[in-house]
Amino acid sequence: GTGPIHKDAETLLVDPLTADIYVITKRTSPSLVYRVAYPQSTTTTSTMELVAALPWHGATGGDISPDGSLILVRRYSGSLPGASVWTRPPGASVADAFANARCDVPLAAEPQGEAICWDPDGRGYMTVSETTDPGSLIPIWYFARN
Repeated sequence: GTGPIHKDAETLLVDPLTADIYVITKRTSPSLVYRVAYPQSTTTTSTMELVAALPWHGATGGDISPDGSLILVRRYSGSLPGASVWTRPPGASVADAFANARCDVPLAAEPQGEAICWDPDGRGYMTVSETTDPGSLIPIWYFARN
């Protein structure tokens, strides 16, 4: 058809260096990275541009480090790799970073792990799981950068 293509996406990134917004699809294989450049309109519809594809599918969360140099994306618990980091060299775009080799990083065993983010200083990342049990306590896991 000629209409819009609907995709399931759970990963939203905001580039701290440019304020561009990125959305990464979950159910496509591979996960696709779309961008809308800053300044984004608050009164009209923006059309996102496909700028990259990940080497795997199922993206559920991600973040860009505060200094803009590292991009972190994760998949559902139990997927391998569970999360990956891409390095963004100075002057490179987020799309450029996704074209580089990734570094797979560890995750804890979580019932339905989906969320991931950098700490405020970019010295490590945190993950948390969803749960369907309203009485359960879900830990926030922290992983320091090596």
